[in-house]
Parts: sequence; C-alpha cells; structure tokens
Amino acid sequence: MPQLDIFTFMSQIFWLLSSLSLIFLFINYFFLPLVYSSLKVRLIKNINLYKNLNFLRKNQGELINFYNNLINKYLKNSNIITKHINITTQTYFSKTLKHINKPKMYSFSKVFSRFVVKTKKNKQKN
Repeated sequence: MPQLDIFTFMSQIFWLLSSLSLIFLFINYFFLPLVYSSLKVRLIKNINLYKNLNFLRKNQGELINFYNNLINKYLKNSNIITKHINITTQTYFSKTLKHINKPKMYSFSKVFSRFVVKTKKNKQKN
C-alpha cells in the first residue's frame, strides 16, 4: 500500500510541520502585533473618554448654565435681527408699492378723464 510507505509518510510530516511553523511565524510576528497595537490604542481612547466623562459629570451644572446663557443670548440677538428685518422689508415694500401704484393711478386717471371727456362730447353731439 502506497499510503503507508515510510518515505511518503515522512515527506508529509515534514511539509506539515514546515507549513504550520510558517503560519505560526506569520501570526506571531505580523498579525499579533497589529492586534496588540489596535487594542492598546482602543484602551487609551477608552481611558480618555472615561476621564472626560468624569469631568463632564462633575461640571454638569456649570456647563448647563453656560449653554443656557449662550442660547438665551442668541435668542435675544435673533429676535432683534428678525424685528429689524421685518421693519426694513415693510418700509421697502411700502415704498415700492407707492412707487408702483403712483404711475398706474396717474395713467388710470388720465385714461378715465379722457373717456369721460369723450362721452360728454358724444352726449353733447347727440
């Protein structure tokens, strides 16, 4: 039986051991350092996040008051700005409407007066 031949059996053991050792070296020298460094970075980030969380918990009331003051300040400023915008747009529209309506009313009155004069002339002729 060729499967139990000692020469082929030894060759298979040699290639098995050599391939396993290559895989072990690859994992040990290339893959594991990458995993270790990523875990180390992740641990450092978690520690920093935990420190920041403790700082935020300690100063929670001060931060809330600070942000409330900022929001109130910006709301007041936005109300002032919107009032100013409303006033300027109203004055602009009123000026433009007066400007637009003035010539139309003038021309309308002119046409109307001509019509009235013509109708009076026609009545007088009849």
